[in-house]
Amino acid sequence: MTSIMSKSQAVEPARRRLGAAAVAVAAVLGLSACAGTTGGAAPDLSATGQGAPLPVATADRVLERGDAALAAGGLEDARAHYGIVLSRDPGNTRAALGLAEVALAAGETAKARDAFAALAANPEVAPSVTARAHQGVGLSWLKEGQTEKALPALEDAVAADDGLWRAWNALGAAHDRRQNWDAAVAAYDKAIALAPEEAGPVNNLGFSLILQGRHQDAARHLVRAAHLARDMDMPRVNLRLALAWQGRYDDAVAGATPAELPAVLNNVGYVALLKGDHADAESLLVRSLEASPSYFEAARLNLDHLRTVAPAGGGA
Repeated sequence: MTSIMSKSQAVEPARRRLGAAAVAVAAVLGLSACAGTTGGAAPDLSATGQGAPLPVATADRVLERGDAALAAGGLEDARAHYGIVLSRDPGNTRAALGLAEVALAAGETAKARDAFAALAANPEVAPSVTARAHQGVGLSWLKEGQTEKALPALEDAVAADDGLWRAWNALGAAHDRRQNWDAAVAAYDKAIALAPEEAGPVNNLGFSLILQGRHQDAARHLVRAAHLARDMDMPRVNLRLALAWQGRYDDAVAGATPAELPAVLNNVGYVALLKGDHADAESLLVRSLEASPSYFEAARLNLDHLRTVAPAGGGA
């Protein structure tokens, strides 16, 4: 059966429920959403001597700028700052962790995993570093879709440090993929309690509830996620799905921009098809094609499928 497609995500149906593959992995694996900039001129390192260890205060400033660049998405800027410190002090675990996080954010998952694993295996690093290193290993496996390899690393991370919200959030996604719903909700709840202003865990909890068929509860959380992340498409995409599963098709489409409308109509129409609301499904899918006749083939294929299961005149 043709899957829902949109520019934000692809949703694969499983019977009358959306498949776990659509969990918002990008949000799960994302860095903290707090903004940051590198701010100010780079520190003058000339007085420290080529290759000499940086003074502690200078190293701290460089690392802080690396952290800010990473949080703001300036990966190359962050990589440069962490690299400066590590080149002068190869044992600096904060810089090593930073470079591993940059690699993870850049999609260099194998490189990131190797770096995190080396830190996790080093008995001389602080327990907090070991915990974050286990988290990074788990996140790198989850990014590659390797749920069974991710789970033990993530469990080691939260066992070592119960306050790692990203690890709890990723555990929720891993449990979703196994359809272990109670464990998923518990993990997301923990992540939200630790980081209440982060949109990712709230969005992921909402999508988990869609997968579970708890559509009203899902919509409530997704409204909050959309409020927390006004510049993130995914919570709004998921909210439209939650409304569509309640049969609230007009509400699910409301507010879509002209650019969004073909995808929104297709997605909502496909949910209507899955629910057996064939007349609504046909109307929505036809409108999707009318909104953009050159739109991707999903709407036409969904409409063709609808007409095989509910021929014209066959009723809902």
